Amino acid sequence: ISSYFLLNLALTFYNKFIMIDFPFPYFITALHAGSGTIGCLFLRGIGQNNPQSTTISQSNFNFTRIIIVFLYSTLYAANIAISNASLRLVSVPFHQIVRSTCPIFTLVLGFLLLSNKPQRSSLFALLPIVFGAAFACFGDVNATTFGFILTVLGTTLAALKTVVTNLLQALELLEVMSALACVQCLLASQISGELQQIHFRFATNTSTDHFNWFLPLLLIGNGFVAFLLNFVSFKTNKVAGPLTMTVVGNLKQVVTILLAFRLLHLQVQSINIIGIIVALFGTAWYGMLETSSKKR
Repeated sequence: ISSYFLLNLALTFYNKFIMIDFPFPYFITALHAGSGTIGCLFLRGIGQNNPQSTTISQSNFNFTRIIIVFLYSTLYAANIAISNASLRLVSVPFHQIVRSTCPIFTLVLGFLLLSNKPQRSSLFALLPIVFGAAFACFGDVNATTFGFILTVLGTTLAALKTVVTNLLQALELLEVMSALACVQCLLASQISGELQQIHFRFATNTSTDHFNWFLPLLLIGNGFVAFLLNFVSFKTNKVAGPLTMTVVGNLKQVVTILLAFRLLHLQVQSINIIGIIVALFGTAWYGMLETSSKKR
């Protein structure tokens, strides 16, 4: 869980750093997905991704599972696309406030799809996590009706992706899913005009020399960190469960805000400080409850 949290936090700031000079989210998402496939192939090559230890093998990778992988890769790509689209129609604080409710969506979907029944004490611990994260993000809140719908839909898809990941038992699924998602995101990048802009940017040499030679190294490093996060996320989801994953996601969001205030010298309001404290308290409470329940 600690590895997942640290990698998630690192990739968030890494992405923000790259997007300053390379604002092409669909292409970067395709890079992340492609890195997942390459990483899984490497692990399988050195014997770390052993098909005999998983539920997916060459003999039972049937048509039904192919459909499942395709739908999951579509869910992966749609989650990114809708999140990007909603950001254009709502303010960033509003977007983060809605996304902070992801544990609630995960709780409902986990009950419907996995028949997970959390303890009542865990439900109470979720309240300060959700509301604390929302208050920590509070700022210039505004949204269009369509933007609100897209933001809620994106949050639902994010929760659904976390729950469905728990249902997929083998890393071979991650390998194939990443390849499909890479193709889908490259198509989205082409349709949105990103690939043309990238080609034009390099072909006309409008960027600085520093950008031209250093960017490929940054992108390779970004893809590597993204693969590590996907791999660790897949493993952690199996051990901790989807609800804990979204709780860790909220904690990362709060820590990101803290670091942003510190590094970017942003103006902080009292409600943000209260939200951060409440969210950290709720996360600690939830962690103690989960630890005690596993010891029983």
